[in-house]
Amino acid sequence: MRCGVLHQGRLGHPKMQYARILFTLPNPRGAILHNNIIGDALNLDAITFCRDMVQSALRWYEAKQDDPNVLANLPRLVQYHENGLRPYVVGIPLIA
Repeated sequence: MRCGVLHQGRLGHPKMQYARILFTLPNPRGAILHNNIIGDALNLDAITFCRDMVQSALRWYEAKQDDPNVLANLPRLVQYHENGLRPYVVGIPLIA
């Protein structure tokens, strides 16, 4: 999924085992559908998926924070900038 989104701009890859990935969103019924297969599609709850990704990234960082390769590449990693990033956007939070 990552490669499909980053390199092709779509949720999927020709060799992926699912025809589609469906992200369900908060809804008036309060239904949460997550990590199940509907026909030939993988269904994920968007909120749960994002929380899982954040937790995974935090665990990865905790395990690798002293790794020389990680330390060398951190300055070029996508980062949170509380007051923007000059000269592009200034005065508002930004991820860049």
